[in-house]
Amino acid sequence: MLPRSDRSVLTRQELLDELAIVMAGVAAEELVTGVSSTISESDVEMATDMARRFAGRYGMSEQVGRMRVVKREEEVFLGRDYLTTQSLSSRTLEDLDAAVRQLIETAEGRALQILQRRKGNLEAVAGALLERETIVQPELDRLLAARAGAARRAAASPRGT
Repeated sequence: MLPRSDRSVLTRQELLDELAIVMAGVAAEELVTGVSSTISESDVEMATDMARRFAGRYGMSEQVGRMRVVKREEEVFLGRDYLTTQSLSSRTLEDLDAAVRQLIETAEGRALQILQRRKGNLEAVAGALLERETIVQPELDRLLAARAGAARRAAASPRGT
């Protein structure tokens, strides 16, 4: 199977997975620090764009239904969907906004649940990022593999010895 970045057709579930991945940064910040900050701005912007395409372009939300209400990005006039939205009812626009909000909130909730289950990994990655500021994929893979190996050894060892 091709990597997602090389594929032109994605399923509904794959798009929802991608949205949860984007919102994982926002969820991690809340989980680790207990507060939101402006550091999540680009994640929120990307998630909003993705959710808007999901609901308004691909017709994959229940609120909006199977219709296209947003044109492709290159067709946008002056940074707004003016040419598309002027022919839509206010109810359709409200439905689109509600769908985008619901998709983002659900994705963040899903990301938060996953991060809570894997909080040890999150803390290890956060610690490494504090030390080095960036982590490349091979370093991340080694860090998580080492944690997984340690967890397996701890589970296999007899208790109390």
